[in-house]
This record gives sequence, structure tokens and C-alpha cells, in this order.
Amino acid sequence: MALLYTQFSFAQNKERVQIDFGSGYQQENFHWSIAGNLQGQNPNVYSELKWKDLKGTVLSTHLNANIWSDLFISGGYSRSNIHSGKVNDTDYGSDNRTNPVYNQNFDDNKGYSDMWHAGLVWHFLKGNIVTIRPELGYAQSRQDLYLVDLSGQFANLNSSYATKWKGPYVKLSAIWHIIPKLNLNADVQYTQASYQADADWNLITQFQHPVSYTHSADGFGINTNATLTYSITHLIGIYIGGGYFNWQTGNGTDRLYLTNGQTNDTQMNGAFSNGYKLVAGLSLKY
Repeated sequence: MALLYTQFSFAQNKERVQIDFGSGYQQENFHWSIAGNLQGQNPNVYSELKWKDLKGTVLSTHLNANIWSDLFISGGYSRSNIHSGKVNDTDYGSDNRTNPVYNQNFDDNKGYSDMWHAGLVWHFLKGNIVTIRPELGYAQSRQDLYLVDLSGQFANLNSSYATKWKGPYVKLSAIWHIIPKLNLNADVQYTQASYQADADWNLITQFQHPVSYTHSADGFGINTNATLTYSITHLIGIYIGGGYFNWQTGNGTDRLYLTNGQTNDTQMNGAFSNGYKLVAGLSLKY
């Protein structure tokens, strides 16, 4: 797959405003499970959904603007449009994922994952070899996932599961000036997140629609990135890079909405998301 990343920046003696536009490749996995009751028992894993190898094309934009001295504002948005993936839905009759009573494989060939953030950056250390930049801000990540059946056995299946992770983050970035024209950029970000999700199980008539059940929990996310940039001129550079992310929650609440108006709460055993992305591109500076 061709990867493209374009970066524009405007400066007066030093970088003042930088706007990034990019594209690339992303692959991720996601799963959650619930217990049979609120105490996490009967059984301890009652139902489990796993999305695997969700492949998508990433589009992104980023803004970095100097507001005063060594302080910058930072903001960005990225979105991966999912074009293929596998889903497994399994229910268990006994503890520790034993005695499966239902096991079915599905597909996911649509939906997306996205993330935006806004923060304040301080150019804490600026040296000939290393530049260090701590950052504080707020981030939100979403996933719009589906269960469909490309085999045609369940032709009308179009169930959905939409997540939202949001909360404050702290980030640390470093730039190693390897040689005058070659830099290695790396960063790590920690987000303290609250998690909300809602689902529409469209073929189950006993469930309400469009919200069949909801999930809520507290968790965290870790994102890491690294890029190698070579400056062809003071205006143009090229780079390659990639990133890894891992988000997860603790126990939470699963609330089921029935068509008779009743609700039923059980323990959610957690939601877990991880994956990687690859990027390559062009950097334009002024």
C-alpha cells in the first residue's frame, strides 16, 4: 500500500505554525467480555466479542502553533477507515471460558477508528543533540465497529458497537539531532480515560433499538510513535515512521435494554484495544 504524509510549516527564524496532513496504514484488535451477574460470576465470562485484524487507511491532520516564548498549542485528528476484519462472538456456560454454548464468526468491512487531541506544549530543553517537549492536554478516541456476515448466511446482520474513550493526557516528546539533516523523533502519551459504549444488535427482537445495551468503565491509553526525518533542503524533508497503541479498562457495567422496558445490569470485565500504524511522507517547512 502506498503511504503518503504531507507536512506544512510556517516560521519566522523558528517554527511558529505547523500544519500536518497525512495518510498511512493501521491495523488493530479490540475485545470485551461480560460476566453473568454484577458480582462477576455465573459464569465469570458469560459473553465475549473479539474484533481481530481490523485493517484500515489512516488520514490525519495536526496543528502546532507558537503562542509565547517556548510555549506551543498542539491539536490533531486522525481517522482509520476500516476495510476488513474478523469478529468472533462466543457465549460460555461455565467459568473461565469453558463449556461454550454459542460460537460464531463474522466480518467487519466498514466503520472507523478516530482520535483527536488538544494540548499545551513546552519546549523544555533545546540543544544541539536533543530537544525535549512535555505536553498536557485532553484527548478522545472513538471506534465504530460492526458485525456483518459476508458469507450470506445472515444476510440482514448489521449489528454495531460504538466506543468513546476520553480524558486528560500527558505526553513527552524527544528529538535526537543525529546529523544536521537527520532527526529521530519519538513520543509517548498516557491518557487517563473514561469509557462509554453503546451497541445495536439489530437481529435480536428482544433487545431495544437503536441502543440494545451500553458499557461504562474507567481505563487508560498509551500511545507511542517514532519517525526518522531527513531534510533534503531547509524547506523539504522526507520521513518514515510508525506507532503503537494500547488502551484498556478495568471492570465496569453492562446494561441491557429489553423491549418490555426492563433493564438488566451485569459486570463488564473490561475493554481492550491495541494496534499499530505505519507512515511515510513529505515535510515542507518555511
